[in-house]
Amino acid sequence: MARSEMTEALLQTAYWLRTTLDSIADAVIAVDAEGRLTFLNAVAEKLTGWTFEDAEGVDLDQILVLVNADTRNTVKNPVFNALNKGVAVGLASNTLLIARDGTERPIDDSAAPIRDRQDRIAGAVIVFRDISERNAQAQKIEDALAYATNIIGTMRESLLVLDHGLKVVSANRAFYENFHLRPEETEGELIYALGGGEWDSPELRRLLEEQLLFEYSDYEVQQYFPGLGFKVLQLNARRMQSPEYGELVLLAIEDVTERRQAEEKLQMARSRLNSTLGAAEIGTWEFDLLSNRVWADANLAEMFHITPAEAAGGPVEAYIRSIHPDDRVRVNSAISDAIEQDHLFEAEYRIVGPGRSVRWVVARGRLEKNAAGTAIRLPGVAVDITSRKQAERRLKESEKRFRRLFESAKDGIIILDAENMSIIDANPYMTELLGYSQQQFKGKQLWEIGLFKDKQESKEAMEALKTEGYVRYDDLPLETKQGRVQEVEFICNVYEEDSRMVAQCNIRDISERKAMERQINKQTAELADADRHKDEFLAMLAHELRNPLAPVFNALELIRHVGHESQPQHDARGVIERQVRHLARLVDDLTEVSRISSGRIRLSRDRVTVNQLVERAVERVRPLIERKHQTLKLSFSSVDLYLNADATRLEQAIGNLLNNASKYSGSESVIRLIVAQHGQEAEIRVVDEGVGIEADLLPRIFELFTQGDKSLDRSEGGLGIGLALVKSLIELHGGRIDAKSAGHDKGSEFVVRLPLDQSRQDAAVSESGGDSATAFVPMRILVVDDNTDAAQMTAMLLEMWGHDVRTAHDGTAALDLAKAFKPQVILLDIGLPLMNGYEVAARLRKQPDFRRVLLVAMTGYGQEDDRRQSREAGFDEHLVKPVEAQVLRDLLEAYQPHSVNQSS
Repeated sequence: MARSEMTEALLQTAYWLRTTLDSIADAVIAVDAEGRLTFLNAVAEKLTGWTFEDAEGVDLDQILVLVNADTRNTVKNPVFNALNKGVAVGLASNTLLIARDGTERPIDDSAAPIRDRQDRIAGAVIVFRDISERNAQAQKIEDALAYATNIIGTMRESLLVLDHGLKVVSANRAFYENFHLRPEETEGELIYALGGGEWDSPELRRLLEEQLLFEYSDYEVQQYFPGLGFKVLQLNARRMQSPEYGELVLLAIEDVTERRQAEEKLQMARSRLNSTLGAAEIGTWEFDLLSNRVWADANLAEMFHITPAEAAGGPVEAYIRSIHPDDRVRVNSAISDAIEQDHLFEAEYRIVGPGRSVRWVVARGRLEKNAAGTAIRLPGVAVDITSRKQAERRLKESEKRFRRLFESAKDGIIILDAENMSIIDANPYMTELLGYSQQQFKGKQLWEIGLFKDKQESKEAMEALKTEGYVRYDDLPLETKQGRVQEVEFICNVYEEDSRMVAQCNIRDISERKAMERQINKQTAELADADRHKDEFLAMLAHELRNPLAPVFNALELIRHVGHESQPQHDARGVIERQVRHLARLVDDLTEVSRISSGRIRLSRDRVTVNQLVERAVERVRPLIERKHQTLKLSFSSVDLYLNADATRLEQAIGNLLNNASKYSGSESVIRLIVAQHGQEAEIRVVDEGVGIEADLLPRIFELFTQGDKSLDRSEGGLGIGLALVKSLIELHGGRIDAKSAGHDKGSEFVVRLPLDQSRQDAAVSESGGDSATAFVPMRILVVDDNTDAAQMTAMLLEMWGHDVRTAHDGTAALDLAKAFKPQVILLDIGLPLMNGYEVAARLRKQPDFRRVLLVAMTGYGQEDDRRQSREAGFDEHLVKPVEAQVLRDLLEAYQPHSVNQSS
């Protein structure tokens, strides 16, 4: 090749090289072996501010000025290391290039030696670039990382980074704080081993191992941590790649325990609210004004009888159609007014349900607007007020009735203000009673209209009313406007009316009642006085009747014991004896009925059998039955029937029934007495074949003084008090008696029912095996009676029995004779002259010689009060005249005489 061609080729190569170097993005500078610039491409010109023309042959230190960005110290150009050492050298990072115009740019460069064909260093080349943009991007990345780190560091949510083997790569601060762990015991550990195995649960293993191939969100697990308690954790997992670790799992852990507990409490609160609203019949609703749709809860849906679909955003018309036709316009108007005028919506209206049933509701709602001020919603509630409406209606009706009663009442009514006790209202009767007009009442105090004696008394009464809420005066004087004084009953009580306390006072004119009470009291006193006189009369009558009977009884007994009677004498004595006994029974019945009717009789109860009572009663009437040649058939219960009863009284009652059966039955007739048990009662039936009971008399047969045959030729006497006495005695024992008869001459049946004694004790009643024989002991006996015949006959009877007897006829003589005679038994009458028997007995008992004497009252006084006085005076026994000889003899034989200063 010719030289010219070679030159041309070199030039062409140089041009091609320069063009190539100018087209690259990096700056390129070449220097010779002495460090002078030999080449500068376009990028280098721009960065250094030097043109090739200016820089050619200039030392590189002048063109490429380098400093450390932090220290501002000059940085040695790597070109010189390349020239000196013959190796490629790079700049330290953080190096700034200061351009010719002073502009500073961070650069990244490297320098390498240029060698000739003999491998000698002929120069060096330095390649550098502006890294400002790269540094800015790196700063952004660094800032972003710092930002993310700060966010992660301040997050309350725990974060864990796990490698593919589920070992912890890293965790944020929240994780360590929330789960009380430290980095050194966490990083590099298998997640299941954390916290001493706290994280090892089947649920977490299944989540991490079975679903590790998938990303998941909001997966909840429930786990108990010994140091933390029960936790509900919400997990979110995302996969990511790391140059260092490869595939990683980012696990976000949120403790939602409190949220779930709050949600549960909220749900419970909502449930309670719904229950409360349901119980209170309250429904809630929300009316979307823009879509004209309504959302209702279950209570409102039931209230308006709408479907579930209509309740979930149905048209408002579905609700309007349930409203009563007469109320729809008013309700629509109230809704429109609330929307247009922006005020509270409230309306009371009726809802028509199935079967035309009607319920009242009150609806209230408040308008809601958006930011632009447009009405968008009308939420509210509806309350079922049917019960209240019904109560209001009843109240109005009650008020009407009260007003009618108030206006028409025949008692005075005054209404007071309970605070100041001034009159608010008064009814017409009150104005009529006092003579004031209704207007004159208002504002007055009670004392100003004639009630109470004066202002102070009125004030005290009203203070008591305020304290107690109620006052009553059964008898309060009232002075009318005209000055007339009337007696009234005053009752006042306090109550609430229309949210204020009032007092209602009722004033009743009791003038007529008081006059009637006075009359009744007078009559009652007169009746009581008459009853007392009656009792005194009966007692005196009985006493006076018994006194003459006593000597007759004793005389008959003497005659019977003397013997040697002719048949006419025997028959005559029998007649006298029967009639005297009959008269004695009449006297007993008369006094018994008086005592029972006045409630003065007392029962001496004991446990007895019905059979015993019947047997004793039969013994009392057997002489009468035998005399009339009648047959008595007895039918006893197979078991003992026990009563808690006064044996004497029931024997008397049964004896009276048997006596009547015999008396009113003919000779040789049959009388039946049957004893049986019916349930918890003993039944005693007395059946006769006698004259019977007329139908019109049967309902009154047990009334006092009721008799059947009232003709003048009655063969049997009586006062008509026997059955009344029987009925009273039976009822005193808690029993009852009934009478039956088919009519005249058809016989009678009397049925007695008595309650059995239910006490659980041995039913055996000991029966005496017969009186043990006792040797006769003659005694000194003093007989005291103002009736000389009675005293003489008693003394003769006692002497006939072998006793030593003395008689006295007044109290003083009795005391004197007792001191001299030293009696062992004293038979003492009560009604004595000079000193009565009670006083004689009391004086005797005060003397030591007579404290153990048998002291027996033998008197015509037989009332309970008489017996009480006898006991108090010191009597041992109280015998009512006429005394049966056998009764007296039994009493004396039962008495064992004590030594009473006996003398031979």
